[in-house]
Amino acid sequence: MKFLNYLEATWEEFRDAIKEKNSLILIPVGCLEEHGPHLPINCDCVIGEKICEIVAVDNQIILGPPIRFGVSRTTQGFPGTMEIKVETLKALVYDIINSFTSQGVKNIVLFTWHGGVTHATMLREACIDVMEKLRELANFPKVMDIGQFESLPRIYLHSGVRLFDGQLEKEILPILETIPHHAAELETSMMLYCAPHLVKKEKIEGLKEFPNFPEGRIYVRGNPWLKKGLMGDASKSTSEKGEKIFKIFVRALSERIREYIR
Repeated sequence: MKFLNYLEATWEEFRDAIKEKNSLILIPVGCLEEHGPHLPINCDCVIGEKICEIVAVDNQIILGPPIRFGVSRTTQGFPGTMEIKVETLKALVYDIINSFTSQGVKNIVLFTWHGGVTHATMLREACIDVMEKLRELANFPKVMDIGQFESLPRIYLHSGVRLFDGQLEKEILPILETIPHHAAELETSMMLYCAPHLVKKEKIEGLKEFPNFPEGRIYVRGNPWLKKGLMGDASKSTSEKGEKIFKIFVRALSERIREYIR
């Protein structure tokens, strides 16, 4: 198949694209939350959508509609952070995935740059609910055999944070001077590379914060422990570091996509 941008396609173009063998749609999922005084609220959307766009073009797949809402706990309490209910996110993702599977899409990949645990759980739960509906429609038992399972549409979920685990960590950490956390050296470097016009560069010098959250205690909002809106040191960020890291994530996601469509 060839690259197709869902948002710019006609219904006939989309119909023909999903009819092709091993057609796959890649959907970027972001989150609208504060990212310190130097990065935009849509930082997770910008990075995730840019990665997905390049991966979709390189692998000639369908670039799906971006989901720009997510669940964030720690950054609540700051102006700009959207306090989306977990039920809202789950219902939204369910409806989108269900729409595509009902139209005949064979492979769906959700890629989220936002690393919240609750956020990722809701994405997974929405996908599981769709799979359960597909199983029931096919009149398959709850415990399916491999043949039955493989006959259903394939839904995948990948997180930029989770991709970082394991081998990628060995590649990325040597590039950085500090431990990567929210809105700090890694994310700021990536934004300096892929969207420098959105970075308030004059605010990066000396910008760092290491909040002391109450260990083991349940809290709803990260403020008041989080003051500036970042977790780590953003002052070490450079576009050169961002380019190297960005390309690592593009390669890692592309490798997985190629496994799904071969």
